[in-house]
Amino acid sequence: MEASAEDPRTAPAGRGCVDSELGLSDRRRKREEKNHLHDFQNLSTQVDIESPDEAALRDFSANLFAEMGPACLDFLVAKPSGLLRDECLRLAAGEWASADPVLALEWISKKTQGPIQTAAAEEAMYVWANADPTAAARWLVAVLPADNKLVAALVKGWSEIDPIAALDWVQMKTSSVNRNELQMQVVISSPPESHQEVATALLLKAGDRWRNNPAVHYLLRSWIARSPAKADEWMRSNQAGAEFSEQVNFGLDAPEPMGE
Repeated sequence: MEASAEDPRTAPAGRGCVDSELGLSDRRRKREEKNHLHDFQNLSTQVDIESPDEAALRDFSANLFAEMGPACLDFLVAKPSGLLRDECLRLAAGEWASADPVLALEWISKKTQGPIQTAAAEEAMYVWANADPTAAARWLVAVLPADNKLVAALVKGWSEIDPIAALDWVQMKTSSVNRNELQMQVVISSPPESHQEVATALLLKAGDRWRNNPAVHYLLRSWIARSPAKADEWMRSNQAGAEFSEQVNFGLDAPEPMGE
């Protein structure tokens, strides 16, 4: 009698081993997912759901990504929506973006929607811009130039490492409608030690319209509060800064932005 294809006596060498390994791999994957689910459930009992500790969530998301890779986002997105799940998903998206931002952003676009899509995409863009702002800006201009929230996330991440380059990009690549708001983002995100350089660049860009620019006002007020002597010395050497400084020193409120 002719042996069937499944007859172990005629099966190709190693067939049984391959099937066994595939079964073992599948069981291992399911066991790991069960363990991660247990960890996620434990996390929900350890943090304040209404106001979770971001450091704890960041550690959990980083560890989850280290163990599962991008599959951890599929694991998280399958869980019921809620503040804890959404925050972990957002942070895991940032972990993925540190390794492959384009794939992370494409996954977010395809697999999520609504507020969590916005939050995860902003986190991914922020992480990318904080590491390689030029590449992030080039991708954003080519793919989603009208997404104002992603533009703001780009500027935030970029400003933390190179606020002057971020200011230049805002000046050249964004519309005048959003420019003041993005310049404000640069000011808020820039390191304190860069305030003098940022102030100089802002005044150069604003010119005679500095009174209409809230970013200039915010920066100068912050600088006065942080380093009054240095700020005052710099402002007196700049015409716009001198006007601002004189009104502050005379006890008057600095000029507010005027209407268009």
